[in-house]
Amino acid sequence: MELSCYWQKTNWTLDEISWIFMKYFLYMLAVTIVMVVLAAIYMHSQKFGRISSGIRLEKIQKSTNYKNRKFQNIYKLRADTPTCKLNAYKKLFGIIGKFIARKNDISIPSIKTDLMNLNKNEDILVWFGHSSYFIQIEGKRIAVDPVLSDVSSPILFFPVAFRGTHVYTATEIPELDYLIITHDHWDHLDYETVTKLKAKQIICPLGVGAHFEHWGFAQSKLLEMDWYDEVKLEDGFRIICCPTQHFSGRGFTRNKSLWGAFLLIFSSVKHLSIFY
Repeated sequence: MELSCYWQKTNWTLDEISWIFMKYFLYMLAVTIVMVVLAAIYMHSQKFGRISSGIRLEKIQKSTNYKNRKFQNIYKLRADTPTCKLNAYKKLFGIIGKFIARKNDISIPSIKTDLMNLNKNEDILVWFGHSSYFIQIEGKRIAVDPVLSDVSSPILFFPVAFRGTHVYTATEIPELDYLIITHDHWDHLDYETVTKLKAKQIICPLGVGAHFEHWGFAQSKLLEMDWYDEVKLEDGFRIICCPTQHFSGRGFTRNKSLWGAFLLIFSSVKHLSIFY
C-alpha cells in the first residue's frame, strides 16, 4: 500500500513553510499565554502572602536599609557568592534538578517530645529540622521559623522533607508566647504551619507582617522590627533584630521585606542569650 502522509511532501512552497511555522508559533504562543495566566492566578493565592502597602510601606520607606524600592544588604555581594542574584539564577536549574532526582530515603534520627505537657519550669530546645526550633525558657514558649509541612515551597511535590524532620504537626505545638520569623522564604515562613499555630505575639522583620495580616492575623499581634531595633517584652526578656546577609521574597519580586537575625536575652540568673 502506498502511504501518503502530509509530512512526506518534499516540494514545499515558501508560503506553505511560512504557514506551518506560523501555525506552530501561534500554538506555542497560546500555550505560553495560558501557562502565564495560570501561574499569575496561582501566585495570587493565599499562601504567597502580600507585599506591603499603605502605612506599612511608609514605615518601610523610612528604614535606612531600604533603597531603590527594596531592602539592601550592608555589603554588596560578589558574583561568586551563593546568594548573589546572578549566581543564584545560574545554579537554579541545577538545584531543582538535584531536588527532583534525589531519593528521599535518608531518615534523620529523632526523639518526639510531648510538647503539650511540658513542665513550664523546664528549659528545653527542640530542633524540627533546617532552621525550625521550639524553645521553652523561663516559662516562655517560643517557636522560630517553624516549618511542619512535608513540602516547603510553592511547588507541591518538592523539596520533600527528610524523614525525621516532620514528626510534629501544628496541633502538637502548645500555644506560643512568641512566634519569631526571620524572613519570608518558603522554608522559613510556612503558610500551612503558621496559620494553624496559636501565638500571642508574632515577631518578624519589616514587611513580613504584610503576609500575616493578609492571612487574617490581627495587626495588634504583630511586632515588625528593623535592624538594630531592641524591644523589651515581659519579665526583662529582650529581643534585638540584627543585620544579616541574605535576601527575601516568596515569588519573582525580591527584597520587598526585610530579613534578619535575632538576639534573645533572658533575665534569669543564667544570663542566657540566644542568637539566631
